Amino acid sequence: MGSGYNYVSTRALGGIAKSHFKNRGKVTAELRALVSRKNTYALVFPAAALYVANLDGKLSSEERELYRAMLSRMSFAEHTPEEFQKLLDDESNLIEAAAGLEDREACRTLMDVMVLMAVCDGELPKKEGEFLGNIAAQLRVSVDLGEVESRTRDYKSIARQNLAAKVGDKVRGKIRNVFNK
Repeated sequence: MGSGYNYVSTRALGGIAKSHFKNRGKVTAELRALVSRKNTYALVFPAAALYVANLDGKLSSEERELYRAMLSRMSFAEHTPEEFQKLLDDESNLIEAAAGLEDREACRTLMDVMVLMAVCDGELPKKEGEFLGNIAAQLRVSVDLGEVESRTRDYKSIARQNLAAKVGDKVRGKIRNVFNK
């Protein structure tokens, strides 16, 4: 019985790990495609990403992880914390800085980074959607909010699978405790 239980529980834990790393890997892979160490982007990139993440009033673990991954791929030696805080504190400052990007590819990449930050936690509050639409207009890039909502549902599905696996583990643990008594 013990070996059977060990087999089942090991498979379950393996499934949880695979699911977790699949979601984490998907976000990291998308970020890697958008931001590379070869490029030093304006301070507006991390400020815009963090601003989007905080629009709903909370910074989820997925958003925090994505933000850290982005910072590890960028260089900000020439910027001060005050400049960064100025962008975070006032949406108009952030939009003005973003609109000042002249490189069309940088504008598109910034938009993609903000969309990724908005969808990575599996939730798209109204404020985030409105902000994405507003800043897309300022950057003169298109954003399909229907596609953004679809991507959000994809991430939410992965997050639910992770949660279901964690709940299943807790239930199995309780059952094991009952039988071990």
